[in-house]
Amino acid sequence: MTRSRDNADHYSGLGASNPTVTLGSNATFPTGHVLQTFNFFNLYGTSTTSTDYQTVLESSGVAWEPEITPSAESSKVLFTASICVQGDNTGAEGRGEIRISTKIGSADPVVKGTWNESIGAYDRGGSGVWVVKWLNWSFLQDTDTESLVKVQIEIKAISGAEVAVGGGTRLSTVTLQEIAG
Repeated sequence: MTRSRDNADHYSGLGASNPTVTLGSNATFPTGHVLQTFNFFNLYGTSTTSTDYQTVLESSGVAWEPEITPSAESSKVLFTASICVQGDNTGAEGRGEIRISTKIGSADPVVKGTWNESIGAYDRGGSGVWVVKWLNWSFLQDTDTESLVKVQIEIKAISGAEVAVGGGTRLSTVTLQEIAG
């Protein structure tokens, strides 16, 4: 019997392989449902020998600040990152730190994580080091607002080493997802 198929053809798009569905303005989604997803990619190299935090760039003079604007005050933002970090030095060490913060609306940035000595390596032999690795991290951010949420990523050197994020083929990624609250 073909009755199910016959009925599906009477409803817009249900018989199609990619149907279009329009939801009413009062549609709601259950808690935990993904409402939006934004992916940010960065190959631009940011390096420093400074022991003060420096903002990771996406191009010359332009800060890499992945962002999302939640559609509801009750939403949360899921942050997932894979950041390519490296340390380089001709001496015995090439270590540095990375710090990730969020900035909601006009509020000051709030540090979500600091990884001390997570960039680089230490060579006890004194013949120099060069190490590349990826820092993978995720966290769920309460927003309590529909204001813009920006992620700030900063690096700094320890003991005169050069530390970097990205460059060449070293891809860093950040994914921001709005989660229904």
